[in-house]
Amino acid sequence: AAGLAQAAHATFFTFGTLLWQKQGLSAAWCGALWAIGVFAEVLLFSFSGRVADRFGAAQLIAIGAAASIVRWLVLATEPALDVLVPLQLLHGITYGATHIGAMHFIHDAIPRDKSGSAQALYATVSAGVAMGFTTLMAGYVYASSGALSYVAMAAIATVSFAAALRLVQMWNG
Repeated sequence: AAGLAQAAHATFFTFGTLLWQKQGLSAAWCGALWAIGVFAEVLLFSFSGRVADRFGAAQLIAIGAAASIVRWLVLATEPALDVLVPLQLLHGITYGATHIGAMHFIHDAIPRDKSGSAQALYATVSAGVAMGFTTLMAGYVYASSGALSYVAMAAIATVSFAAALRLVQMWNG
């Protein structure tokens, strides 16, 4: 669930700036939009313990996946700058909440002596295998459809959301 939610960022991470430039945004605005996303992520990380306590690890993964579906579908429409700013604030949820959920889930579900291996497996799956595959797929879709490649990412986020909902049902802490 978490690996797919992270991998669904492939179009954004690879082609986001190119798409914004095609829309006519300046390099300064492209940089500012990236900074807004990082700011939102860091802000959420600064409250991560309280957020995880309030929502729970599995729910955070589901929230991140649900927010990803919305974010990628709206980005597929090539929205104006006044919509891009709040979409970038969603990065705190689409990336940040998912990552916090995954780390807290590993902490809660895996014995301490195996947590390092579990974190390495999560990183390998989400940032390695899944991200590599989705980036390759995003490249093919981007080449033929431009911003509509975000729809493919929304589809991946939908699978992530379904897996996260199943995790919420199954996980009792």
